Amino acid sequence: MLTADLHLHSTFSIDGCNTLQEMTDAAWRAGLRTLCFTEHVDHNPRDTGYGFYDYEAYREAVLQVKEAYEGRIEVLWGIEFSEPHLYPAELEREQQRGYDMIIGSQHFLGKWFFGEREMLEQWPREEVFSRYYEELCAMADHGGFDVMGHIGFPCRYIGDHPMPEDVARVLAAKMVKSGILPEINTSGFRKGYPKTLPDEPFLRIWRDLSCGSVTAGSDAHRIGEPGNGLEQAEDAVRMLGLEPVVFRSRKAVRL
Repeated sequence: MLTADLHLHSTFSIDGCNTLQEMTDAAWRAGLRTLCFTEHVDHNPRDTGYGFYDYEAYREAVLQVKEAYEGRIEVLWGIEFSEPHLYPAELEREQQRGYDMIIGSQHFLGKWFFGEREMLEQWPREEVFSRYYEELCAMADHGGFDVMGHIGFPCRYIGDHPMPEDVARVLAAKMVKSGILPEINTSGFRKGYPKTLPDEPFLRIWRDLSCGSVTAGSDAHRIGEPGNGLEQAEDAVRMLGLEPVVFRSRKAVRL
């Protein structure tokens, strides 16, 4: 049974609804034994999280929660850095801060968040996905982070779109070269999208081209969500022969 949830948010993220303490308590009650907070770090001025992140306050709160739950649950800390390839200087600064894990995620395309009506008015749906895949490849080329977040993210907002196999192979190869792992993100199950992010076909390609290591995360933003969907992530791990890992001090360790 997977008992490590490596993608959670608290009120140190602009869209988090509960404190670190409350989220950790919820994770403990859900049967988790390892968790990693991955608070949003956003540098796009159009992002609602722009300027919100408070490193010092977050660090202090993590230390307090670690102490309070020592011996019961392992509390790791990290960030989810949006569009890391577009903000290299800011990413370099975060790399020096001693996190356990850095997730790189694509939340915006140009000036629009995925799902904004204006995005689909600007580009046909197919072009949105094509541009998204290009950004993921650029992220992978740039590197500097540990895990690529929720591959297939736009599917949560504008419907399913299987990644073309040739694109998936190129992306997976770039990730291998840069030492980046995919997460099995289960947030889609709470958003009306009945698949993991990424889906099974991408994970099969990942297994074939890499060591098969993955992380798993619920992308929880409120109590009641930690651990959600980890059963489906575990099913994928078993079916595909993947290797779940946890990051400590930005080093992957097998569970």
